[in-house]
Amino acid sequence: MSSLKDKVALVTGSSRGIGAAIATLFADQGAKVVIHGRDIAAMSAVTARIKEAGGRAMQVAADVMRFADIEAMRHEIEQEFGPVGLLVANAGGSPVRPGPVEQISEEDWRAERHEPARTRYGASARPRTWHARPSISLPMTRPGSPASSWMSPAAPSWSRRPERRTAPVARQPGKETAMSYPDPRYRGDKGQISARYRAAGQQPELMMRSGTASYLAAGATTNGHFGLYRWDMTGPPSGPDPHFHKAISESFFILCGTVRLYTGERWIDAAAGDFLHVPEGGVHAFRNESGAPASMLILFAPGAPREAYFEGLAEIGQLSDEQRTDFFLRHDTYWV
Repeated sequence: MSSLKDKVALVTGSSRGIGAAIATLFADQGAKVVIHGRDIAAMSAVTARIKEAGGRAMQVAADVMRFADIEAMRHEIEQEFGPVGLLVANAGGSPVRPGPVEQISEEDWRAERHEPARTRYGASARPRTWHARPSISLPMTRPGSPASSWMSPAAPSWSRRPERRTAPVARQPGKETAMSYPDPRYRGDKGQISARYRAAGQQPELMMRSGTASYLAAGATTNGHFGLYRWDMTGPPSGPDPHFHKAISESFFILCGTVRLYTGERWIDAAAGDFLHVPEGGVHAFRNESGAPASMLILFAPGAPREAYFEGLAEIGQLSDEQRTDFFLRHDTYWV
């Protein structure tokens, strides 16, 4: 009998290449494999191939340098497959969009060779070179343990959060913070073809009783910088109660119709062109009380796996009180 049978194996960076090959091999040996990456289409293809061959696989998108993403990923995996027993640390930091080697320009190659691997190996890590041998760590966790236990100092260095270059600046309501440009992420001289286009007629990713949600730019496709979603409400009346987030900010821009927005102090009937920004910790809410058609854009920064949150709300009524509490905490949602 295979030693991997029924083990839960998380292979980071497994949407293609070596990671995909490792995940496929593990699935062939009977493991329950977790496919991880930032290219949703590539992850879906690997997951589908494994399932078609009779294997068991699920996919998760997460930035492994963001603790909130790691924690959400852990919960999602444990909920579907159980606690992770085998970790393959195959993910690596890169300013270059994934793709075949023959399609990488000379500028991108140089940027890849010289970009400090902060995104996976920490701010103090030396510049990344190509890795042909991923590291493996096991065992990792026990049921119900927090991410800090399986992303411990003994775990691969990519799991540790980067050190801050400067002391954090305390955010004061109503005051603007002095800003500067971040370090370059692209170091080429000629630019690159990496834009993503989405036609207006593309079908929404999520259909709900109260309307639809379109994932215009999920956090996994923006390298975790932001998540942008279009919310089209058609009725019946709907919307969350006042709440706040600790790890992400949220902004609303009304496209058409009327949406009631809560600022933490009062409700406002927001119309087309109105905008509301809610920093981390800011109490807010929104409602379509009339049930009449209305549309808005919702922006989360930095990007977080909000797709799992939106889709999980459809099943929230089937959860126990304990499961419901865990679901909201996992998705950085705190009710007032």
